[in-house]
Amino acid sequence: MRVLFDAIKEHRGPFLDTPQGTADYEEVKSYAARVDSFLRERNITRGDTVAVSMSNTQLAAKIWFSLLREGVSIVPLNPALLDEEIVYILRMAEVKLLISDKNLSSKAKTWCSETSKIPIVIAEDESWNNYSEAEELYVDPADIAVIFFTSGTTGRPKGAMLTHKALIANATSCAKSYRLNSKSAFACPIPIFHSLAATVCLFLPSIIGGRTYLHSPLELKNFVEIVKLLPGKRILVGVPSILEGLVQVSGGKISNIDFTVSGGAALGQNLRERFFNTSQAPLFEGYGTTECGPVISSQLPEAINTTGSVGTPIDEVEVEIRSSDGNKLRAEEVGEIVVRTPALMAGYYDLASATRASIKGGWFYTNDLGYLSKNGELFIVDRLADAITVKGITVLPQNIESILNEHPSVMESAVVGIPDGVGGEVPWAFVRPNPKENAVPSELISFCKKRLPVYAVPKGIELRDFLPKTITGKVLKRTLRQKWL
Repeated sequence: MRVLFDAIKEHRGPFLDTPQGTADYEEVKSYAARVDSFLRERNITRGDTVAVSMSNTQLAAKIWFSLLREGVSIVPLNPALLDEEIVYILRMAEVKLLISDKNLSSKAKTWCSETSKIPIVIAEDESWNNYSEAEELYVDPADIAVIFFTSGTTGRPKGAMLTHKALIANATSCAKSYRLNSKSAFACPIPIFHSLAATVCLFLPSIIGGRTYLHSPLELKNFVEIVKLLPGKRILVGVPSILEGLVQVSGGKISNIDFTVSGGAALGQNLRERFFNTSQAPLFEGYGTTECGPVISSQLPEAINTTGSVGTPIDEVEVEIRSSDGNKLRAEEVGEIVVRTPALMAGYYDLASATRASIKGGWFYTNDLGYLSKNGELFIVDRLADAITVKGITVLPQNIESILNEHPSVMESAVVGIPDGVGGEVPWAFVRPNPKENAVPSELISFCKKRLPVYAVPKGIELRDFLPKTITGKVLKRTLRQKWL
């Protein structure tokens, strides 16, 4: 298999499920050829960038494969970003066309009006079937298939360029590691603008000849009802925030699940237990970065799967832990997680210096801290960029957060470093209280003093009704630090 659209040509049978019916591989193949006639009429050709702002639907998946067939680079847009961030992405990626659906058309028109040059197409309004099927043109495995702009938790979004070859490599490695085949079927409530959903719930099923169901994360109760009616047991792919939502709307039961894979953010033990009780199916936690395709490691069926780990590296992926001076560390020693993978991005779009800083000698430096156990399992400790320096001592926010989260009045917490007034930092905590308990900041600080070194005790604690997060559930610590910047 050379490029992603080859999977559509090679397979037969059901592919894209919906409650209204299933589109098979032949239908997607024909549809893509007709959309490509439209693209050529608009002078959109191989190597151009086209932005897509669409809900999780069968139509969106068809549009994606149409663009891939033509050799166009897809720029998926996350509508939850600020308008100014979307406009930045459209300009940065030199987008030639924006394809939206009716649900998101109002926002899309606003974005395009700010750029003045980008035309917009509403997918439902186009009569794709009126076009003849375009002849398939050459697309190279090294062509950029998708430019995923990172969520920007620590700064401006950066566009990770993933080639056809890289995405095929990552999806194939996942299939081998999980021992999947053409009978495997997926259910995905994560938007496909997220790299985990695109690779695992769109490209992977197509490569193995399986089937998939895409659903909006905004309608989780409906998702639970639909999944139990879908043919075949489903592999549910989610992120912690969505798994939490599913637990809350499920009425205590989610059926027809073979197993669940969670990624995108850390999965707490409490949520793991509650979701398992709700689904009665195995739950495996994984780890990855958009720049690596994105899957790097995962807990797997029939593996050890120690609590708190994110499993072992998937097939063909290497992981090392390195010190700040680049030396490889031994098992159990904490350092930066570095990765070598055939799914590595080609680089950040138009950001050569950022690319050089992240990729050294073929290894990607994740900016995450972790360690490998003696049996090869990976454990994530914290984000390197989030580490707090208190009077020369490195303090990891996750250590403070884990203590705060033990208190019965705390639902979740986030700790950041703020200026101490003399050139250093001190920890500052944000807490979402348990509505059934009375959270008192002074009591929480006393609680920490009994369990943490004095330099790691939060200087202050703020109570918040919610913590700002990305779609995957990662806390936006940059937003929390804003008033000190």
